[in-house]
Order: sequence, then C-alpha cells, then structure tokens
Amino acid sequence: MVTGRQVLGAVAKGILALALLLVIASGLAACGGSGSADTGASELAHQQELAEARRQGAQDARQATQIEALERELHAVKRHAASAGQANPRPQEAPADEQPATESSSGDWPRGSGFTAILASLSSEAEASEVEAEATGRGLDAGILYSSDYSSLRPGYWVVFSGDFPDDRGAEARASHAQELGYPDAYPRFVAP
Repeated sequence: MVTGRQVLGAVAKGILALALLLVIASGLAACGGSGSADTGASELAHQQELAEARRQGAQDARQATQIEALERELHAVKRHAASAGQANPRPQEAPADEQPATESSSGDWPRGSGFTAILASLSSEAEASEVEAEATGRGLDAGILYSSDYSSLRPGYWVVFSGDFPDDRGAEARASHAQELGYPDAYPRFVAP
C-alpha cells in the first residue's frame, strides 16, 4: 500500500523535475537554443537588407555616371549653340601689357593647344558657371572646360579659364590681370587635348 508520504515524495520529485526542465529550457532560449530560429531569421533579414543596399548603391553610382555624362553633353551643346548664335562677338579689350589671344576665348576651349590663365577649378559645373559669369562681369573673357577632356590637366574638375595664348607670356599677363580683378589664385597653364 502506498502511503501519503510516498505520494507526496513522488509529487515533489515530479515538481522538481518540471522546475529543472523549465530552468533548462529558459537557459537554452537565452543562449539561442530554442530561439535560434528567430536569430537565424533576423540574420537572414539583415543580410537581405545589406544586399539590397549594395544593389541600390551600385544603381545610384551608375545613374550618377550617366547624369554626369549627360551634363557634359548638354554643356557642349549649349556652348555650341551659343557660339553659333554669336556670329559677330564683340571683342574684349585687353590691357596694354597683355598679348592678344589667338582666338575668342569665351565658351569651350578652342581646338588645339595653348596657354591660358586658370581662374578656378571646381567640382561642379554650376559653380564654374557662376565664376565664369562673375569673371565676365569683371571684364575678363572667360570660359569653362571639363579637365577630364584634356591630357595636360588633372581630371575631374570644371575649370574656368581666361584667354588662349600661343606662349606663356600672354597667359602670365592675363593671370596677373585676373589677380588684380579679385582672382588671387589665378595662374598660367598649358592646355592640350
């Protein structure tokens, strides 16, 4: 016959075993045991987000390159249209100590090589256009070129220039004149395609 004490002992052992199982289960969940499925799903979602961010970054880079190429093309078209519309451009008067430029320097760089005065090298065409307009307003014949199109220049800049001279004397005189007009960093430079 089973006594009450034996029943109580068996129940106590069962409760103790159940409590031990609960402690082990909660420990496993805290260490990633039964929660590892949640952790794996979270890791997978994180990897998918990273992959999507990489894809988006690559797409943005491709679009930025295409936009830059289109901006250069648009700039060239605008310059061509502007020069075609100026059949009789009014010549700029040069200071007495300057040699005359070989061609009209407004607009894109004329074909071929020559010396010029660099007024500014900027990272955006919009900034360069502002400096060009300002320089023209101060009496300098100014133009813009994209340095990546010229082997003698450091690539990646929109360059505001003034003059196209056969030798460095004219470019030096133009740079000095530009410095007097508020372009302290103006310097002479040889430009070649």
